[in-house]
Amino acid sequence: AAEAISGALILAVNFLMGGSLFQFSLLLCLLCVIWLGLSRVAYGAYVKELSRSLRGLLMGPETHPVSLREAGVINELYTLLDSDLENRVLYGLDLLSKLDLERLRRALPPLFQHASARVRSRALELAAEDPSGLSLAEVERLLADGSDDVRMNASFLYCQLAPGDATGNIINLTRSENALVRSGALQCIASHSPAEDDDKVDTVIAGFLELGTPTDRLAVALAVGRRPAPTVLERHLFTLLWDPDLAVRRAALVSTGKVRRRELVPTLIERLALPDESTAAREGLTQYGERVVGTLSDHMLDPTVGEAIRGEVPAILARVGGESAVAGLVRAAALRERLVSYRALKALNKVRERVKDLPFPDRELTEQMAADADRFQQLGRQHRALAGTGESPSQKLLLRVIRERCDQTMERLFRKLGLLY
Repeated sequence: AAEAISGALILAVNFLMGGSLFQFSLLLCLLCVIWLGLSRVAYGAYVKELSRSLRGLLMGPETHPVSLREAGVINELYTLLDSDLENRVLYGLDLLSKLDLERLRRALPPLFQHASARVRSRALELAAEDPSGLSLAEVERLLADGSDDVRMNASFLYCQLAPGDATGNIINLTRSENALVRSGALQCIASHSPAEDDDKVDTVIAGFLELGTPTDRLAVALAVGRRPAPTVLERHLFTLLWDPDLAVRRAALVSTGKVRRRELVPTLIERLALPDESTAAREGLTQYGERVVGTLSDHMLDPTVGEAIRGEVPAILARVGGESAVAGLVRAAALRERLVSYRALKALNKVRERVKDLPFPDRELTEQMAADADRFQQLGRQHRALAGTGESPSQKLLLRVIRERCDQTMERLFRKLGLLY
């Protein structure tokens, strides 16, 4: 009925306007624009109302009656758990753990087999809060999972479900013939045992190192990073950072950043120059936060430091953020070395995009833009002077180089404008 009435109105209005094909097309276009606009407004209103309802449910620790409308919202959230997309499931778990934890616990076991390791790990973590009613077999299958976090959480949950004492259960897992099971058990011990048990954990680690397999040494490197600092386990990093196995060295680099040993910062900076270890070194240095910004800025600005190291620093400073990091990146953006200056400028754009209200040094950026503008004019004059002197291969190559420099200078100008406005 609604479609018939709409069609009749369109034909009536078109008849009153004269009935030409042009007028009919114009009318349809106008109605389409109105329909698209209204649909966007309606969708925006729906999203705002949904967000308002969820915030209302999440505010305050007190329990209150759930209306039929709110119950409908909660039921919609459970459909997120059926998704194959990792972020959707994690979002649903996060909200439902605050809104409907009792019912959520019954929906967790199927997620133990989800394709995403992060989903499996989060589901195990939530299940460990109240493991009653869970099947030991479902958890036992995950003790040798390919993900370190999944194995750790599975070990913790297994020790609660298995018969006997939890401490005895975890010790038995560390003696398993399966290296992956041993690794998960060690991560569990490092994460959940109290700080006063450091010496006991160190004894367990010594047993792992005696086994000598790369998987066991990798387990130790990961376990050190899971232990709250300061800890006696940090001493093992001085050996693991030079382990013959690449995976062990990478894990040790990340764990070094987590425990924030100051004397190991130079080692992490040196590893930025190694392609196989640079990603782990960046992650480790990022973990230090603002404590390492000054040292990294000095290396980035020092011309005697290799470009392979200097070129990696801007990405680290962008992730750390803050006024000190911005100050170092702005200074690096003025350098003549194109690789370092360009990466510093890209890092500044990322910081600006992430933190809108962070103050930037306007005066220094304005001076740099003035220098870039002068450089652009100079290149333009050179291009015009060479353009009419001939068509030799060398002149064509030179003109091409000048044009590329002009484009690069113009890009720097616009990137810096984006930092200020």
